[in-house]
Amino acid sequence: MATIVSSDPLLRNFAGRISPVPVSPGYALALLAVAVLTVLLPLVYLGLIALVGWLTWWHAVNDVSVFHGVRGSGGAKMAVVAYVGPLLIGFIMLVFMFKPLFARPPERAKPVSLDPRRDPRLFAFVAKLCESVGAPMPSRIDVTCEVNASASFRRGWISFLGQDLVLTIGLNLVAGQNLRQFAGVLAHEFGHFAQGWAMRASYVIRTVNMWFARVVYQRDALDEKLIELSNSDIHFLFNLVLWLARGMVWVTRGILWVLMMIGQLFTSVLSRQMEFDADRHAARLVGREPFASALRELPVLCAAEQGAHADLAGAWRERRLADDLPALVASNLGQIPVGIRSKLISDGLAEGTGMYASHPATRDRLVAGAAEPAEGVFAADGPASQLFADFPGLCRRVTLAWYTDEAGLPVRTANLVPTAQLIANGQREMAVAQQAEQTLGPIWMGSTLFNPDHEARASADPAALAKALEAADEEWLEAHAAIAICAAGLTPDPASFKLSSPTLPAAQSKRVVAAGRRTELRADAARAAAE
Repeated sequence: MATIVSSDPLLRNFAGRISPVPVSPGYALALLAVAVLTVLLPLVYLGLIALVGWLTWWHAVNDVSVFHGVRGSGGAKMAVVAYVGPLLIGFIMLVFMFKPLFARPPERAKPVSLDPRRDPRLFAFVAKLCESVGAPMPSRIDVTCEVNASASFRRGWISFLGQDLVLTIGLNLVAGQNLRQFAGVLAHEFGHFAQGWAMRASYVIRTVNMWFARVVYQRDALDEKLIELSNSDIHFLFNLVLWLARGMVWVTRGILWVLMMIGQLFTSVLSRQMEFDADRHAARLVGREPFASALRELPVLCAAEQGAHADLAGAWRERRLADDLPALVASNLGQIPVGIRSKLISDGLAEGTGMYASHPATRDRLVAGAAEPAEGVFAADGPASQLFADFPGLCRRVTLAWYTDEAGLPVRTANLVPTAQLIANGQREMAVAQQAEQTLGPIWMGSTLFNPDHEARASADPAALAKALEAADEEWLEAHAAIAICAAGLTPDPASFKLSSPTLPAAQSKRVVAAGRRTELRADAARAAAE
């Protein structure tokens, strides 16, 4: 590795180490306090379990008196229900409260890990970057098909006290950034590495928060069985007891939800501070403006990724898929119109920081970064993909793994087609449609089609049809912009994007509707041209 570092011209662009980014005493104390508070929250949960258990035991011991003086079969039944019912409810609550303690998180797909012998330049670059920001070298580098990068402990709690770290790189991110932008993103992640004990405290906080989320939201076969039995026709009183049990389980989960939201409220504030500190590492490495440009353009890159996923959805209907997803993302990035790109960037900058946001708003990060030096200790041009020995080959391998492991598609080699071919086909179809819109408008007037609906649309005024197609295209692009904003962790303005609500499903629904409308209008043009 040392030989490569000294001989590679690219690595000579590092001009030394960045100035240290200190952790203020107040921030360190607050982080420690929140970590302690977060660890105490599960103890509150255990206290709830103990309280339910004690109440159940107390009822079993002290309420036997309900059987005293019982007369008749009706009275006996009511006494049994009054005594056994609470016992059954308490038992069900204890089962449902205990099971999250032993529930494991869902198994994730096996990552694609890089070999330093196959990608020596990347590993040498990462080593030099770690040296520049004062962070430990990761033990492993994984790659995915995402617009993201992250740093974590390689084996969870087992690696907690050591330096056994893993860096995860999204190849879609690599395909859409230049070398300085990508180096800034990695420096941001290594900034978390460099925070040492602060990163460990953050890991404890995030782990507990994820556990709370599983307790509150995760459902399994036992939950489904309780619902099934409560809706059965066994007996009215039995169903009543089970419905009461379901209600009590819901109440306990509601209490846990409150605890979870309290914990997340405090941890979100500290998480945003950690992001500010990591940003300072990035800005000091590559300079203020290169890192700022990466932040500003993130919604645009996310829009390109969402567009690629939409392209894949359409191609999969024909059982075809692009063999290189990052290349498809890069192609879509180049096709986003300047106006839409500007809107994505401006909307991202206008977005504020939510109460529970783990990352600060982009504009706040840019304001904080304005105090950093204009020039960094690393400056180099060119695409980020030059760090990899065979970037297209790696992308094809990771794309196939993403289809099977992440998307869950039954993909075979025969389903994969060269991404360049899909891009060329799409461009040809778009060019044909645009040409038809420009030259065949007069022919649409008076055309007769077999479908009455198509006939009504095709016989409309050509100018009106062209205007309708333009409106459908605008709605489709707006939906993509809204999806990109959601994917970037922001909240779109429903009024600006004509959405029913500022959510990802609403944006996706609008895109589907707009895509269907565009297809119908272009089918009109094709049928009119055929006649």
